[in-house]
Amino acid sequence: MDVALAHEQVLLPLDLDLVAILGVEQNLVALFDRAHVGPDGDDLGPGQTFGDLGRRRDQDAGPGLALPLGSGYLHEDPISQHGYGLFGSRGHLRTVPCRPVAIEPLELRAADGPILEAELSVPPQPWAAVVLAHPHPTRGGNMRSLVTGSLFADLAGAGVAVIRFNFRGVEGSSGSYDHGVGEQHDVVAAIDAMAPVTEGLPLVVSGWSFGADTSLAVTDERLSGWAPVAPPLRFLEADALAAGHDPRPKCVVMARHDQFRPPEEAEPVLAGWLNVESHVVEGADHFFVGRTERVAEIVLGWMRRLPGADGP
Repeated sequence: MDVALAHEQVLLPLDLDLVAILGVEQNLVALFDRAHVGPDGDDLGPGQTFGDLGRRRDQDAGPGLALPLGSGYLHEDPISQHGYGLFGSRGHLRTVPCRPVAIEPLELRAADGPILEAELSVPPQPWAAVVLAHPHPTRGGNMRSLVTGSLFADLAGAGVAVIRFNFRGVEGSSGSYDHGVGEQHDVVAAIDAMAPVTEGLPLVVSGWSFGADTSLAVTDERLSGWAPVAPPLRFLEADALAAGHDPRPKCVVMARHDQFRPPEEAEPVLAGWLNVESHVVEGADHFFVGRTERVAEIVLGWMRRLPGADGP
């Protein structure tokens, strides 16, 4: 679920202060426009944390003030937000769930050995396919992180076959963090799983943050293009981002107030790439809170123009 905000309204402050980030769950509740919360009837009012839900410390905030969460308990939510180490030992914060999609759990095997947990969603008549790569494995990122989880639901809802996976060493995936090198094998493993399911359809890899940089290093011949979201362009050496010099199309989605690589710093790098278009999401920072729907719109619009795409 996204919050309807004005284009110039920035949801998160640029200093990434922990309290400010957690304000998404507290101080900005009044921006939501429905008063229904969880399946147990709990309401979350301004100034209350997610932890109050289910503990009978809920607040009957009345219409227009309660935070709508939809179905599912918090520990089951299909979206989580990575925080680059800002969320304490847990490393991430569970956030509001995306709408339900049909999900098939999978196990992938990377070429160098690790077994990866993954989830696949294939609509009845897909017109394209996407591999999603999540943010930094050691900083709370996983396949349900905010942008990754939102894209998984939004793309599947638009008729796109989607696979997401946990990089090596994350949650149920074996192996350990390999600084974006071994993780390239993980991306290829997801391509291996998706390609035969959607043979003949455009196949794109779209990573967010660390996942964006890692996916830009993978130039598998089965790919039709890349759609990196907020690539920091720093987790790998510039020469390793081989997709930049590949003639296949690229769609780079950036946040106007990105803390790690703002558009004015990314554009000079992109200027040297081939067949690339860039889009800036106004009012967003690196986490795209309240703006994930716009990210999906950009990616879908670009994908519909790919050769072989037949999307609605």
